Amino acid sequence: MVGGQLKVAMIVSRFLPARGGIINQVILLANELIKRGVEVEIHTGNVTFIGDKRVLLPLSRLNFDGLSIVIERDILPVAPLHVRNLKISEDVDVINIRGHAELFTISTLLRLYKTPKPIVITTHGGLSASLLLPLMANQSDLSLRKHTKVTLKHLSAKNVVIRLINRRVSMIIPFSEIEKRILLTYGIDPTRVHIIRNYVPDKYFELKPKKEVLEEYGLRPYEYIITVSRMDYNKSLDQVIRALALLRKQGVETDYVMIGPDEGALNYYFKLANKIGIRDRVKYLGVIGKEKVSY
Repeated sequence: MVGGQLKVAMIVSRFLPARGGIINQVILLANELIKRGVEVEIHTGNVTFIGDKRVLLPLSRLNFDGLSIVIERDILPVAPLHVRNLKISEDVDVINIRGHAELFTISTLLRLYKTPKPIVITTHGGLSASLLLPLMANQSDLSLRKHTKVTLKHLSAKNVVIRLINRRVSMIIPFSEIEKRILLTYGIDPTRVHIIRNYVPDKYFELKPKKEVLEEYGLRPYEYIITVSRMDYNKSLDQVIRALALLRKQGVETDYVMIGPDEGALNYYFKLANKIGIRDRVKYLGVIGKEKVSY
């Protein structure tokens, strides 16, 4: 703390110019903290993706729209695996790791293991999703390769990430009571778990779908379930598909609309929907631009 001003370092796996829910939450929180007199620096890697295009960013410290951003070198840039050289300022008071992916969380905690600074992890649901992956890995429609991948992710989360958190993390922030119960089930110290729900600006509730977009995809106004996220196994969108099947058995006529870029799991979700007989009720719209949303 310099001159009585608190300073927070936020570490994210990816940031602008990429897009995503965690990125939006980091921007909202950083701006609110700045309004309250807290100094914020955001740490991200120099390898990111915009859609399916790999982008290499210059290593730098810059100020963008009032945000202080530190772009650091990704050690394994091909994937990227978000393993990087961290350069946290010495005057930082609190370190906040945002989001979860196994290599990202493990490598970050190991690099920060000896720091005296308090570490806070905001999981955004990623850790609980990895812990619950065996529920998906047991499904017969997963290929051997995908089955092996999700099993390894689960084991690393259970046996490595949880131990590192209990040994080194001061606080872990889930966004719901359900996620909190999952973390406690797997041995997280309950005194370190504090729920803070994701912030949604009021203006988002004013958005309305355009009539022509609904007609294009054969949707009836407000008679659908919608998720906006990457098509990724960690998102557990298979649970929505199974829930939709149960609702339809109970006479609830609704569709499931998936919005967001495909990052490898879309075919799995389609195959699951086809297997349980609701493929015609699961619609993928891809990435929706602002021009298709009315205010």
